[in-house]
Amino acid sequence: MATLGTCDRLQHPNLELLLKAIPVVSEQNTSYENFEARCPLCQHWNIFNRASDLKTYAPIGGLEVSCHGCYKQIWITGDRINPAFEMLLFDARAFWNARRYMQCILTSVQACEVFMAAVVNTRLLYRPFPNQRSLTLFNDLSLLLYERTRRHTFVAMRDLLLRIVLDGLAPQDLDEARLIITSLPQRPPEVPRAEILAKASGRLQEDLLRLANSTCNEQRNHVIHKHAYRPTATQAESVMLEAEDIVFSLKHDLGPDLEFEDYANAPPGRNQ
Repeated sequence: MATLGTCDRLQHPNLELLLKAIPVVSEQNTSYENFEARCPLCQHWNIFNRASDLKTYAPIGGLEVSCHGCYKQIWITGDRINPAFEMLLFDARAFWNARRYMQCILTSVQACEVFMAAVVNTRLLYRPFPNQRSLTLFNDLSLLLYERTRRHTFVAMRDLLLRIVLDGLAPQDLDEARLIITSLPQRPPEVPRAEILAKASGRLQEDLLRLANSTCNEQRNHVIHKHAYRPTATQAESVMLEAEDIVFSLKHDLGPDLEFEDYANAPPGRNQ
């Protein structure tokens, strides 16, 4: 559920005083799922799971935690603030560097799916919100949109994104958004390549065609379903680079503001 005034980073009320007593980590590695940090006291390499250990998904601007090695308090900071789909792409590249090619492909394609969902939510919900600031209605529509799209495969979500962009669907408020969301088909029809050529031009046309022509989801399906297919470095790299091209190019075209926090406290007309 969305809430107004979401804090981007966790901060301690007595930060200056606290840092004098608690050692601050200087070596850390952050991912979508975990925050890893070396304890400055005992040198233990800690892996803090965001869901189970930190119990927050907000970027960590500063947080007091207990080292898993010496059990003393340390201060972690310097988290990434990238959106989820970018964090997943960073993870995918880390998996490739670690020669975990199966996980690289799975995460690369997941990043594309999370990105497409972010675009759909932004166009149909986040941008209309500043013109009709009803959190109750917003949350109701968020649940409705989730129910309408939660079973969408990569291909279905891709077709929905293409349809929204090519048709220029841009509800001005949440009431208009409700009409569009309630009328979404159970399975979006395939968008012909000819329609992309006719309705888009320039860089946007090229980037939408790249998305429409992508088969990275098929590579993911091989890994999942075909007797746990183990891809080569070249195959994994191809999927990873394609996912990066799709996400970063279309973010430039359609974004960059693709999170609710970008619109939560914006004035009316933010979706223009």
